[in-house]
Amino acid sequence: MRIMRHSLSIFSALLILISFAGCRGGKELALYEPGEIESWETIETAFMKTKAEARPRVELQTNMGSVTIELFDEDSPVSVANFLQFVE
Repeated sequence: MRIMRHSLSIFSALLILISFAGCRGGKELALYEPGEIESWETIETAFMKTKAEARPRVELQTNMGSVTIELFDEDSPVSVANFLQFVE
């Protein structure tokens, strides 16, 4: 009897979660093709671009192609410095 009650409560909780997951507030998803939406550069995105351009990058070349690794030196300066010493 106790196991049945426990199973019933789990089943009802899952049913509630599934019903809420399907609710989107009546909004339909819009699908756009690449290039259809214009984007405007804001002060924040311009700042992020200049910050990203200043980050050190390392190009890793393999037999499958090359990979560019962007290093976040403002988040972990010691690890980036150690990695750059190892690369050189």
